[in-house]
Amino acid sequence: AFPASRMAYVIQLGPLGRKLPQEVQMMLVNPEVLKVGFAVNYKDSEKLERSGIAVTKGSIVDVQERCAVQLGIGWGSAQSLSLRRCANELLGSNLMKDKRCQCSDWSNEQLTPEQVHYAALDAWVALRLYYLPA
Repeated sequence: AFPASRMAYVIQLGPLGRKLPQEVQMMLVNPEVLKVGFAVNYKDSEKLERSGIAVTKGSIVDVQERCAVQLGIGWGSAQSLSLRRCANELLGSNLMKDKRCQCSDWSNEQLTPEQVHYAALDAWVALRLYYLPA
């Protein structure tokens, strides 16, 4: 998701393999380009590496921990903090996400329009949470 254009893009790495456009690869590996996510962990970096993209750890920000601090939740229990709760309590937005979509098969060759919307919404909300004043 990009704040200036207010656009979110969903890139399905599996079918692309190492065919990810070079401009996108350069953006992802550039340590000066901040990558923001919610509940981002080592598995996400491993997925990117399998696609030929080695992301600099310092350029990835997990807003889940930040949200926990703002909500007064200790980090130990914050790992179960949901994006939906953060959107509700910190942004005042009711994040309507279909559980069936969350549990659907994300390894399909082509994502459904619902899956694309779900993924884009996750990216956009994480970005909005990142820009909240600390």
